[in-house]
Amino acid sequence: MEILANKLFIELVAAAIILMLIMMYNNIVLYKIKINDLLTQIVIFTMIACISDIVINVVQYKAGLQWLSYLSECTATISCVTIGAILLRYVMKRLDCDVKRKWQKILLFYIPNFTVFILCATTPWTKLIYYVDENNAIYSMALYDVCIFLLALYTFAACVISFIVLIRSFKRGTDDKKAAVTMLIFAGLVFITHLFQALALGFESDYVSVGLAWAVPLVYLTTNMNMETLIDNRTRAAAVQADLDIASKIQIDVLPKVFPPYEHHPEIELYASMDTAKEVGGDFYDCFEIDDRRVCFLMADVSGKGVPAALFMMTAKTMIKDYAMLKDSTAEIFTCVNKYLSENNDVGMFATAWIGIIDTADMTLQYTNAGHNYPYLAHGGGDFAELKKNHGLFLAGMDDTEYRAAELQLQSGDSLFLFTDGLTEAHNSADELYGTERLNELLNSASDRGGKTLLPEIKRSVDSFAEGREQFDDITMMLINIK
Repeated sequence: MEILANKLFIELVAAAIILMLIMMYNNIVLYKIKINDLLTQIVIFTMIACISDIVINVVQYKAGLQWLSYLSECTATISCVTIGAILLRYVMKRLDCDVKRKWQKILLFYIPNFTVFILCATTPWTKLIYYVDENNAIYSMALYDVCIFLLALYTFAACVISFIVLIRSFKRGTDDKKAAVTMLIFAGLVFITHLFQALALGFESDYVSVGLAWAVPLVYLTTNMNMETLIDNRTRAAAVQADLDIASKIQIDVLPKVFPPYEHHPEIELYASMDTAKEVGGDFYDCFEIDDRRVCFLMADVSGKGVPAALFMMTAKTMIKDYAMLKDSTAEIFTCVNKYLSENNDVGMFATAWIGIIDTADMTLQYTNAGHNYPYLAHGGGDFAELKKNHGLFLAGMDDTEYRAAELQLQSGDSLFLFTDGLTEAHNSADELYGTERLNELLNSASDRGGKTLLPEIKRSVDSFAEGREQFDDITMMLINIK
């Protein structure tokens, strides 16, 4: 009968260890919980207690292995007390009632655990917790019950806190009700499992394992708490996604959508498009009439992606349009905008930009390049070529940067193509870049240079080249045709 009991006990504890290994895997891999998470630490120390129980059961009554019995019993005892301390701390943090002062944490958690560690380390000589005779028989001594009482006290304190929070949740409507109920059910399961071991199975005290008693309830606790956290995270993620959707709509709404945009200047045909890599992007374009003869258009690319880039984009776009209404040249516009952005740029963001103003009275184009990609220009329906002109530093780089303007005479049939580097830096599965050569070739081979047709054709070409690879950066394009 005793041999059967030993085998059954070892099998049960081994099953508990396997169960906790699965929980560890789920915590770390599925729920992305770090190893220093308190709930994960409870699982680890419970697993250590179970391993110690197996070792104790195997080596007991085998002469010559007294040191292993002492080591295993001390490890099990330290693990049990540590489990209780971590449980109490986890409950206090989870229910927002953790102690704030360092000395309180030391008194409540560290001193009791350190005392138990010292007692266990000296017990082979002091025999205060365990005594192992020459036949390797293990006897619990006077302070063993104190250590078990300490575990029970920590668990009881966790239950009291959970019960108090539960009562308050009914009165004040707090969000900790589910967590408090979960902790109370967990404590009840631990107590029931202990009784099952001690009474229902009829085993002697040697077969009552703290690790085994905690293993099954820990499945309930970790699963419940992790699922609650997962649901909360998904709820927050859904709320964030909703905000991003709204932000994306706002960003799209502030960009011109009616093309051609210049109602009083039909001789200028302009089309633009923007495809963001995330819900919101850092690229932007704009086109507007300054007065009855001057029209302005611009394109920019903010460093980074996502919400920070979008916020910086909104600020830069607003500033550029405001100064375009006040200043006479593109150089002055960028110089003023750069000074403002540099003075209010603690996060260190910047933007490359290209701005042009066409005077429709004589069809002269004045433009300034702030570190942006060279645009492509085609005269009279001829081939596109890069419009290379030394550009200045990107916006928000240095507050004292002075920009320069250049001029270009336009005529009927001319085309100007602007873009951001998300187009030419698109990658395929072989990590090859789409590049300026492919772009130039496509621009020159296009049968229809109307922006309404050409811009979607370029985007399709980039998508085909990327071979289904996820878009890494925003892609923004603009085509201006002079009729």
